[in-house]
Amino acid sequence: MTDLERIRAERVAHFRVLDEDAASRHCFRHADEEGGLWYFEAVPDRGELVVVRQAELTPNGRLRRYGWEARRRRKAPSRRRTRRQGA
Repeated sequence: MTDLERIRAERVAHFRVLDEDAASRHCFRHADEEGGLWYFEAVPDRGELVVVRQAELTPNGRLRRYGWEARRRRKAPSRRRTRRQGA
């Protein structure tokens, strides 16, 4: 495991514990200059609020989610059928 992988694993574990053990949660909403809407969920950690989840609703209606539990999505294999060559 490289140092970067170890650091990432430690950070994910830290955010997981914060999220799972949180006694209180704070939710915030923000509209950006381009018309997008942002939603944040934060929990207290050592006297500060730490965002554990956030979502962005873009002006064109696309939803993007971010958080410690987000995983890279693998591209699904193409199900496009190919035309059979006639004889």
